Amino acid sequence: MQKDIRVGVIGVGGVGEILLREFLHHPRTDVIGIYDTTPSRLNEISEKYNVPMFEHYIDLIEDERINFVYIAVPPKYHHSIAMEVIKRNKHVICEKPLANSLDEAEELFSLAKERNIIHVMNFPTIYRQCFSTLREYLSNGYIGDVQRVEIQCYFPEWPRPWQQNNWISSREQGGFIREVFPHYIQMVQMLFGEMDIQYSSVTFPEDTEKCETSFIAHGQINGQIPVLFNGIAGIGQKEEIAFTIMGDKGVMALENWRSLSIKTSTSSPETIQLSEGNHLKIFIDEIVKKLNNEDASIVSFREGAEVQRILENLLVR
Repeated sequence: MQKDIRVGVIGVGGVGEILLREFLHHPRTDVIGIYDTTPSRLNEISEKYNVPMFEHYIDLIEDERINFVYIAVPPKYHHSIAMEVIKRNKHVICEKPLANSLDEAEELFSLAKERNIIHVMNFPTIYRQCFSTLREYLSNGYIGDVQRVEIQCYFPEWPRPWQQNNWISSREQGGFIREVFPHYIQMVQMLFGEMDIQYSSVTFPEDTEKCETSFIAHGQINGQIPVLFNGIAGIGQKEEIAFTIMGDKGVMALENWRSLSIKTSTSSPETIQLSEGNHLKIFIDEIVKKLNNEDASIVSFREGAEVQRILENLLVR
């Protein structure tokens, strides 16, 4: 029986391999083939998972068996590759950020909408139980009226030890603002609506090729709720990432991607016990729903372009 999603994967680095593995295990998807610019990595992943290789990404895109293309390459190349996919009227899944500039992101969304193809961003955290629980508590008014949102990311070093490559430390397309903060920008906009940045101060090293080392910024959500950003690398502590929502009745914090806690003025902080399901399977389930014209929870290129707008406002020069 033919699977709903017949995917070709472009880019099989660390992130690409993770979703490739889920596509291989999902009952409604079939991996037709993979491509990567590094021959040794391409051969390694092809042999590891017994999937065919393509010699060029255009050959993969033009394969008639493929109806979805997953793009997991560095941000600088998202636009050019995704444009080739969309021009061939194939559905596309893209890593974040959507592009390397707002103009590129808006062009991708415009063409995808014009061609009426499915366009999806990979923001996996929203499919974790911690996020759905946080959203439920907010909807039920558990912490009252929201007074402030804070996003903090602290890194002992950047890039992290497992992210050593030739782009993630570059000022052109890397840095923790582009790599980590899009997840939380997207969550803020999904939970509360439009956000605007009013002030951003970014510290860059003297080497003009290197990405930021720290930044502080603030903005507003819907012109009312303050949102604060704070990020720094090269400090003497373990990595710490916190997404904190402060209400007049309580405070919720999503820490290090999956730990959700709540505290009030009359109680000690309480970590909510959650079962850890396969959030990537849920992500693929939602794409299958979208393909079959069912109600689906996906992040489209429209939202991706909106995240890009915020990124550009944060990355002031």
